[in-house]
Amino acid sequence: MSDHTTHANRSHHVFLFVCTLVFLTVGIASCSANTLSLPFGIGEDEVSATPTPTVTPTPTPSYADQILGRVDAGSGLLPVVEFDPEAEFALLDVGIVQNQINTLDPQVTGDLEELEIAANLFPGLTRYNELTRRIELHLARGWRVSEDGMTWTFDLREDVYWLRPVGTEGLIPLLPAEGGIVRVEAIRPVYAEDVVFAVRRACDPSTGTPDPIPLFLIHGCEAINSLDDATDADLTEIGARAVSPFTVEFKLTNPSSAFLTVTSLPVMKAVPVDVVTAAEAEFEDWTNPEDGAVVSAGPFVLDPNSDYEAQLNLEKNPLWPHQSMGNVNRVKVYLFEDGIQALNQWNRRELDIVPIPASQQAFIFADSPQKVMSVTENSVFFLVFNHESEIFKIPQLRRAFSAAIDREEIISEVFNERGYPARHLTPPGAFGAPPDDQVGVGFNADFARRAMAEGGVTACRFLPTIRYTVSSSDTSLFQAELVRDMWVEELGCPEEKIVIEQVPFGELLAMTQPNADSLRPDIWDLGWTGFYPDSADWFIQIIHCRNGANAMNRPCTGLDNDILRAAVSNPDERPDLYRNIESQLFSEDGLYPIAPIYGDMRYYLRQTWLSLVPGTTLDERHSMLIRAYDAFSINQELKEIEQQQ
Repeated sequence: MSDHTTHANRSHHVFLFVCTLVFLTVGIASCSANTLSLPFGIGEDEVSATPTPTVTPTPTPSYADQILGRVDAGSGLLPVVEFDPEAEFALLDVGIVQNQINTLDPQVTGDLEELEIAANLFPGLTRYNELTRRIELHLARGWRVSEDGMTWTFDLREDVYWLRPVGTEGLIPLLPAEGGIVRVEAIRPVYAEDVVFAVRRACDPSTGTPDPIPLFLIHGCEAINSLDDATDADLTEIGARAVSPFTVEFKLTNPSSAFLTVTSLPVMKAVPVDVVTAAEAEFEDWTNPEDGAVVSAGPFVLDPNSDYEAQLNLEKNPLWPHQSMGNVNRVKVYLFEDGIQALNQWNRRELDIVPIPASQQAFIFADSPQKVMSVTENSVFFLVFNHESEIFKIPQLRRAFSAAIDREEIISEVFNERGYPARHLTPPGAFGAPPDDQVGVGFNADFARRAMAEGGVTACRFLPTIRYTVSSSDTSLFQAELVRDMWVEELGCPEEKIVIEQVPFGELLAMTQPNADSLRPDIWDLGWTGFYPDSADWFIQIIHCRNGANAMNRPCTGLDNDILRAAVSNPDERPDLYRNIESQLFSEDGLYPIAPIYGDMRYYLRQTWLSLVPGTTLDERHSMLIRAYDAFSINQELKEIEQQQ
């Protein structure tokens, strides 16, 4: 693992340790007596009358049996679709660096590649379109929010079905099948109970969900997750229930419009309660084709002949009710032990898109920049200013020291061009975040010197000694030395005035607690990896004076009310509200409680016949943390011509 990756993973846990993680605790009374409500409902579709499935009485009180008793497999005719092997198709060939797929269970896996495949197989209530940066309807056909913002009700589509794919059989007995899906058979509709079961399952500590924290917004989830062993009765205390076969209701711990983003996460994907329960009773992985055809209901279905150790084949769900953004209707996911193997296959024109190995990055950037796809991740790294410091309690000096940092040089020298310069807090892929280059000052040496003068400092040498604390990693020290040299060059600070101290990471966390008093340095480095792509996760956890960590000990201002207001406002209004907040923080007259430095990036190499829609170009930066395969377009004719050369 590279130093950069280690830094990112380490920083993900910073605020889990620093604060008790009052997750999105939108306590309006903490800063203002203003009352806010959520009088909005979004995206209702016209649908037919809701059919009521047969309710089967259950002889036992267990939770699983109660749920299964309410799920009807359907006694009428359900759709069966035959695949036409001669039909035209657009094939997406994807390479991932992974020895094998362990599971595609969206409540069990925490692996990004596995989550990506699972997100294309299973339906969520909503989907976050990271191209348009809007929440779209998926399994839900609409939602309603109570006046107090505490109850969210989703009405489900009635035309989304759990499907069982039927694959081809081997032409010769005992030999592996060649692959391909003959037909898909609808088992039953996706019911509200499937959504409730998925949520309760993710909150249940016995499931071992890697990242259930976003669901702590739902009443009872955090309490249940903290138990050693949750009973069936405990699970029913979670604030998720099926109001009707096609209506699900959530009770939240606090009002938060960010819950809409949470409903798009893989961890909230619906799963077939009857199939999962039966498989778990036999200690089987219900998502592994070796244990039978994988039942799914998302935009794609999995070929039963897929191999978890070599290649997975997906076909477009012929019963999926939404129109695709792109034209892909067949996907092949190839597994490789290392990135060079995948790159070699890409060079043979056998793959459409592959991750770029770190060792090849500089060459590819120089040789084929038009084929590089840049993807912003949900991580940002920054310096924290101690607002009780004699130096950094002055906002003009915070502006000066932030603007004197050349982010591009840090990315080049420390991280080998892997990252983007951060001018504001939230990464551009997060809901509500402005593009990374449209808000904030970033590096501006002239502005930095003006800001220092406006702060009443005629020369940096007149400032007290600055304690700059970093963790004990070599990468952190190298970065700190570069930043110090920039302050020396741009602000005229004597090098001896900036004392860099390295401490173990745990000690850094302890000495930067808000109550650490004299132990607290003047400035230190931290980072945050969001639990989900929504600006509320960033501003409440990092910036808000009371509801988050507030490691900088920033006093409360009107900004904190703006942060809370943005967290509970109409989704259509939230992007403008967050742009205003970013401007208050990082414009030329901003508060600068922190100095954003850089954000994480991933890089892919793609063929010229592959494009993202709508209308994106090959050299644009994108933010598709979880790639939706139906957001790609393939020029199949050009692909076949190129492959023949």
